[in-house]
Amino acid sequence: LEGVISPPRLLPLHISLRDFIRRQKQRPGLSFLDYLQTEGVGRLDAPSVHSAFFEAALRMGEAVVLFDGLDEVGNESARHAVATSIRAFQEDYPDCRIWVTSRIHGYTENVRLPGSFAHYRIEPLDDAQIDDFVGRWYAHQIAASPQEAREQSDSLRAAVHRTPSVRRLAGNPLLLTLMA
Repeated sequence: LEGVISPPRLLPLHISLRDFIRRQKQRPGLSFLDYLQTEGVGRLDAPSVHSAFFEAALRMGEAVVLFDGLDEVGNESARHAVATSIRAFQEDYPDCRIWVTSRIHGYTENVRLPGSFAHYRIEPLDDAQIDDFVGRWYAHQIAASPQEAREQSDSLRAAVHRTPSVRRLAGNPLLLTLMA
C-alpha cells in the first residue's frame, strides 16, 4: 500500500480465525499467542519454538499478524467476541502491525473494528486488471512452457470477455483465481 514501509526484519504470522475458533472449542481459553505457538510446533514443524519467541516479536513490533477470515467465524455474536479479542490483542501489542480480512457481508456494525484500524475494500477488477492477472497467473503456473501459458491465458481471456455474466464474476479476484 502507498506509504506503507516494512521494516527489514518483519515476522509474518497468520491466524486462520476459522481454525482458531475450532481449536478454541477443543481447548477453551486458547489465546492467539497459544495458537501461534501451537502452529509453530505443529504445522511449521518447529518443535522447540516457545510462545516467548512470538511474544517478543509482537512486543518489539517485529511481527505482522494477519487475522484471516473474520466473516468465517460463525454467527454475529461469535464474530463480535473475536473482534473484541482482536482489539484486546492490539492493545497488548501496540507496536505490532495487524491486518484483519473479512468479506463485507460478515463485517457488520456490531463487529466493526475501531478507527485505529484503517479500512480497505477490494474493488472489482477492470478489464485491463483481469487481463494482466490472467497473463501473470499462467506465466507463473506454466513457467516451463511459455507457449502453453500464452494459449491458456488467451483462452480464459476470450471466455471472460465473451459473456457479460462471466465478465462480472471475473471482476472478483477470488472468483477469477478459481476460474484460472
